[in-house]
Amino acid sequence: MNDKKYVKVMFGNKSGANGYEYKIGKVNIAEYWNPNDIDAKNMGGFNFSTEDKIIRWLVRGDTIYDVIIPEDSEVIDCPSESTPHGVFRANKIIILNPKPITDEMATELYKKSNLPEKSYFKAMAGCCARGHINTAKQILKDKINKSNINLAISEFEDFCKPRDGWKAMQKDFSQWNGSYVTEIYEMLKKFKNMKIELKQLNVNFGKDEYEMLQDIENNENGFSNPAYKISYEKYKEWLKNEDAYSRGENLPESWIPCTTYFLYINNIPVGYGRIRHYSSEYLENVIGAGNLGYGIAKKYRGQGYGKILFGELLKECKKIGFKEIKLFPLKNNIPTIKIMQGYGGKIIGEFKNEKYIIIIPVV
Repeated sequence: MNDKKYVKVMFGNKSGANGYEYKIGKVNIAEYWNPNDIDAKNMGGFNFSTEDKIIRWLVRGDTIYDVIIPEDSEVIDCPSESTPHGVFRANKIIILNPKPITDEMATELYKKSNLPEKSYFKAMAGCCARGHINTAKQILKDKINKSNINLAISEFEDFCKPRDGWKAMQKDFSQWNGSYVTEIYEMLKKFKNMKIELKQLNVNFGKDEYEMLQDIENNENGFSNPAYKISYEKYKEWLKNEDAYSRGENLPESWIPCTTYFLYINNIPVGYGRIRHYSSEYLENVIGAGNLGYGIAKKYRGQGYGKILFGELLKECKKIGFKEIKLFPLKNNIPTIKIMQGYGGKIIGEFKNEKYIIIIPVV
């Protein structure tokens, strides 16, 4: 247990469950302790969690404490589907370093978290209830997709149902139905109803696509956009060239066939990407270019569309026949690196100290 940082959340220094007033910096000894009871609620003692699981339990208080376990304490790792190895009970604990929980702190705890996917949806609702709206939005952006949106809404709704057992733990029970809860709930419903479409480039694309391309600078964050700042007539030529490249036709010397795709959200083009059909020693070892690249128009950034586009491009990679892809994001392009890691990407090395080399399975 020495490799874990243990923490506890509560209102002030009082337990929301039974009103026990904790002594800070001193050994707290449980009045009731039955470690043989299989039901953690009847076990007695003091509950606490770990730093990488506590995001799920921030709803339970406004103050977080470090927890020290005395050497003669009995500790039980309670079974928990929502936070495996994240619910502990002990007959003796010491709490130290009380700190008020802010939205910024909640976000940092989220970044350190390691929960089952389903648990993040209730953690998101809990953050809303405690006023940590930016953390809730970050969870939504990182964790919600079209395949889990129905489950996310169901878990969110279930968490926000009034329960008598929670009333004693909440200083302001009305927060369950407050503006933050409503804001995130509306965002979830909006995402559920969002129309997402990936279209392969064709020569009939028009001004909507052209204007979107003018909002993605060429070589911004390492993504090449040759259509940036060219005339509409040149753009129409570019479409013809890109269309031919997808079939392996009229390729410049040493180029590899590649297919270009545009992402549409509710029928509006918001970004685009391209997939090289295979790689080469020159691409990987000389210039550090991977199997795919993408960009989102500036006006549409910060809404999770990069994650959506990347996921849609991965689906196309599977159709092409990839089992895994290799990518070379710039080391300072943190948002893209997080997206890649969110899809199972692993950093396996560096390229000329400027880029990471990331391998992503295509499943």
